[in-house]
Amino acid sequence: MELKDRNSPSSVVAGLPTEPLGAGSGDPRTTSQLKDRNSPSLNESSLPPIRCCVRVACKSMTYRDDERPGLVHFSDTQPYWCIVTMDPQGPDAGSVNPKICQPGRECFRAEE
Repeated sequence: MELKDRNSPSSVVAGLPTEPLGAGSGDPRTTSQLKDRNSPSLNESSLPPIRCCVRVACKSMTYRDDERPGLVHFSDTQPYWCIVTMDPQGPDAGSVNPKICQPGRECFRAEE
């Protein structure tokens, strides 16, 4: 088992490379190909944020530059809440997430 300085560009810890994705790791994807450079996968959170009700809120809105009211990434692991009810259920008692909070829903708002 080879251990190197974590700050070196090609560190190896417990035999596993810790290089950035695509940096000589044999992975054909590069960080420039990912829509979200902070996510090393091509899952739904790597896709652009989707338009939704401006009342949908989530924790990632506090640290992601590309999220704002009405434009949020979907994740099946992230909790969402409505800023009107401050609950995971909206004013219509339905679940809150950016895929569900769309035009046609009784409580949907495109703008505040």
